[in-house]
Amino acid sequence: MRVAIITESFSPDVNGVANSVARVADHLAARGHEPMVVAPRPRATRAVSAKPYPVLRLGSLPLPGYGNVRLARPARRLRAALAAFQPDVEALAWRWIRRVHGRAALTLAPSSVTAAQLVAAGVPRVGRWGRGVDTELFHPSHRDEALRAELAPGGELLVGYVGRLAREKRVELLAEAARLPGVRVVVVGDGPTRELVRRAVPQAAFLGTRRGAELARLYASLDVFVHTGPHETFCQTVQEAQASGVPVVAPAAGPGAGSGWPPRPPRRCSPGGAGTGSARSTPWA
Repeated sequence: MRVAIITESFSPDVNGVANSVARVADHLAARGHEPMVVAPRPRATRAVSAKPYPVLRLGSLPLPGYGNVRLARPARRLRAALAAFQPDVEALAWRWIRRVHGRAALTLAPSSVTAAQLVAAGVPRVGRWGRGVDTELFHPSHRDEALRAELAPGGELLVGYVGRLAREKRVELLAEAARLPGVRVVVVGDGPTRELVRRAVPQAAFLGTRRGAELARLYASLDVFVHTGPHETFCQTVQEAQASGVPVVAPAAGPGAGSGWPPRPPRRCSPGGAGTGSARSTPWA
């Protein structure tokens, strides 16, 4: 099949959307399909790796307050490229307005909570497209005692965060954990609030952006993974930490709260009895 993936973020960006899209496109190409990715053009200073499938880059502008996030400009090139490509499937990853989603045959959400939010917003025909994780790359066997000794020379408990440093991630909340005796906080990632987080958590080790096997070693070498932001559509880093054999502490909000999908009408309970509505304990569903 020919599959056109229109996304808000793609390589060289480092975030859940970019990683998920790259995985899907690589998987399709490896299985003999023909993917095409449409994404905002990155900043001129960022290197772009060649892909074994076409990547259409649209002119873009920085999102105010988030210099690393680019917004694609409307372009006639997109319609012409799709007409020439003649895709069998179009996977829309942009958060378009409800009118656009209403014209789609199906809108796919990465988690049950996000799917429920779309339904509540009036988006019709919503399904869930769950995310996987590379369990060979992210695995407990990659735990590295030498790396642990480097990060925690006093044998401290290693508490780590991996992800973008942005306002909605609320990484500065790790300040209290960093002040606990016997705890060493490790922050992996970069973003517009880097300096704010540095000032809030000066005791932390800031390692910047890491990828591939190096990132897998960091995950597996942690004692606890902490995700601080309550506003997520899926949160790939939690799956990666869990695959690495690391316990996770995360907000009971968004995908972390879990919910049944498809939604079911709540059932009544007898007076004094426990509620038996549609909510289920399905972490990161």
